[in-house]
Amino acid sequence: MITEYTIRDINRNDTLHKEKFVLAREAVELLEKFIAAAVKAGASEDKLMEIISDVK
Repeated sequence: MITEYTIRDINRNDTLHKEKFVLAREAVELLEKFIAAAVKAGASEDKLMEIISDVK
């Protein structure tokens, strides 16, 4: 699962100082591109969307 952190969380937790973070919108954009490429390669769009919608 994805854990969301605020700047305050990161500043207070020394173990997070060396981690790398990405913007959520960039991750979503990459996932959308991945799904489009998978569908273009022959994957079932309906099955992919079903799997993605079940992820909580």
